[in-house]
Amino acid sequence: MEKEQQQKHNQESVNGQTLAPYCETFCPPCPVDSLRDGKTFTVQMENLPTICLVSFLDQDHNVVQCNDGVVTIAGSCEQAVEITVCENTPSEQTLTCCLTLDYFQLQGDIELLFNIRGVCDSDCLPEPTETIFHAVTKVKIDELCFYCEGTRPEITIGDLCKYFSIVIDNISPTGLITYTVTFIDCPAPI
Repeated sequence: MEKEQQQKHNQESVNGQTLAPYCETFCPPCPVDSLRDGKTFTVQMENLPTICLVSFLDQDHNVVQCNDGVVTIAGSCEQAVEITVCENTPSEQTLTCCLTLDYFQLQGDIELLFNIRGVCDSDCLPEPTETIFHAVTKVKIDELCFYCEGTRPEITIGDLCKYFSIVIDNISPTGLITYTVTFIDCPAPI
């Protein structure tokens, strides 16, 4: 009877499988809209002239990333993992243990400012005039990085610029910018 109560308190044994106690600190759920595989978005340029003929130059596009709208959340949690001991022997057991992990989560919006060079051709000017057109947009961020306990690096808002790639895929003649944002990778553990 005492052994049975101890098993219920510490672990349960059912058909050769040993289950560890229920983890107390849950890990945050995995992001539904992660940018790890890259996502494509569009934004329309602002104040584009409607009468003058505009052609966009293929070089020197500039994208500025602002991270003030992103919150970083750091914490620890427990994740249930299965471990098989004495594998391929009559004493084989599968244990479900609570593994302590560190994590940080990025949530919020990054703001993107696009500066696109173009040439305006107007009947009122003898030569086409080069100018810069702008577009501003926000991209929702929801990323999660896990680390072994004690190895999570310190993250600052300025560091986030290194972890996102913003690539302009296309600029249409009407000024519609198609771009891809990719979360490159979690920062290396310490």
